[in-house]
This record gives sequence, C-alpha cells and structure tokens, in this order.
Amino acid sequence: MVPEAGGGLAAFDWIALGGAVPLMRALPAGTSNPEPNLLACYPLVPWSNRIGHARFEFGGKTWQVAPNYPKEPYPIHGEGWLNRWSTLRRSEEMLVLGLDRREGSPFAYTAQLAYTLDRAALVMELSVVNRGAEPMLYGLGLHPWFERTPQVTLHAPARGMWLGGPDLLPIAHALPPADADFSSPRPLPRRLLDNCFTGWNGTAVIEWKERHVELHIETTPRLTYYVCYCPVGKDLFCFEPVTHPIDAFNLPEPFTRAGLKALAPDEHMSICVTFRAAAKP
Repeated sequence: MVPEAGGGLAAFDWIALGGAVPLMRALPAGTSNPEPNLLACYPLVPWSNRIGHARFEFGGKTWQVAPNYPKEPYPIHGEGWLNRWSTLRRSEEMLVLGLDRREGSPFAYTAQLAYTLDRAALVMELSVVNRGAEPMLYGLGLHPWFERTPQVTLHAPARGMWLGGPDLLPIAHALPPADADFSSPRPLPRRLLDNCFTGWNGTAVIEWKERHVELHIETTPRLTYYVCYCPVGKDLFCFEPVTHPIDAFNLPEPFTRAGLKALAPDEHMSICVTFRAAAKP
C-alpha cells in the first residue's frame, strides 16, 4: 500500500501456481514519490472520472471545480488519488486509511478506504461522508490497472455504452459496439477505449489465458456502471467499477445525475469491491 500516494495500492499478486502471478499492474520497484497512474489501483472519491467544463448545477447554484491533473482540461477522478491518506488501523490482514477534506469546495468530506485480504481475494471498501453544511452530490469508484497480455479477455456484460466526443465527454448513449461487447469473454479492442458502460450486473471476469488465471470482480451493492480504458499501443488497461457515468453531473435528461447521490450533511455512502483470483486450467 502507498498511503502517501492517494491511498493507492502498489501491487496485487496471487502467490500460487508455483510463484507470484500479477493480478494488477505493479508499481515499478524502487519508485519514490510515485505518480498515482503508476500504481496498481487507487480510489475515486468524491467523484469518478471527468466533470465536464469544470462546473455543474446543483441546489440552485453553479459550482466550479478546478482542473486537477496535467494535460486534462477538466477535473478528473476526484481528489482522493492526489492526496496523502492517514493510516487508521493496521493488522496482518487489513489496512484502513482515512482522508479528511473538510475545507474543500464544493466537496467537504471525510473518506475511508479499507483493504482486507481474504485468502485468494482482496476486498476494498470505500466510503465518504459529507462534512459540508448543505447537501452535495457524491460518487465513488476504484481505478485498478491491469496488464494487457496477448491472450487476456474481459467478461463484463452491459446493456449500453456512452459514446465520447473529442474531449472524451459523453455525447450519446448506444448499444456497445461489436469490439467492445463484453457480454461474453472477448479480447480488448485495439483502438482507444475510454468509455462508461451502463446496465452492468456488477460482476466481471478478467482471464489471462497464458497465465492460467482469472480474476473475478464482484461489487456490493451491485454497481451498474464501469469505465473501461484501453490506451493504444500500451500493454495495460483499466476496468473501473464506479457508481456513476462520466460527467454524470451534466448529463441531459433522462440521465441527469445518474448514479450520483445527494448526501445530506453527515450522510455517507459506500461501495465494496472484491477481487478474487482463481486458477483456470
């Protein structure tokens, strides 16, 4: 774990099959002051992905949110991944981290992230509490990175997908195209994919055929959205369980604020995602 780098995870390997099998892309050994996008996984809080045009309307006000990452014109992935988390509890099987951002605007909150090892599974529970004086919209997610091997497949059934414009903000909702229809196990597309999928059943399987291992992903409560990111020409990809679509703050009707939760002061929300390894003959 790397609490000082967004509460992130440095590596997630399965010690089986005669050695360590990587289940997430690991932080390069010897890296100091790691950039979050080199980590194996980091939390998305108090929102996921982009807020279009760095603003949104809520509660009769227009809220501005400053861009927070180089080369990104819009604020992205919340704030948790860019801040140092504190260690609240530690044992051999569990690490609990906390983040206090009570002075933020428009998001004033505290967050907690628990990592628990359960045999062949890693359980990650992320929660947020609104510490502001008035209701505010919140969302959560996880951002794991995986190795893209020649024979990797993804199985994550979804009924729809948001198509993105030049700035990657959603512009239309449609059926997943053939090369991104993960209703049955299939290889990842060779083009750029950076889209939110809708109507998900909250479970997925990533299989590395050449490694004879698969990773089962289960969410609680059952999340209905995920973001799949496949950059061109790189041996990695992301599968991100999230509570809401990209730019849910600004989506048109009937999708406006889909998946976001308006938390009253001191109200909380949480998600739990289990990553469970299994041998695949």
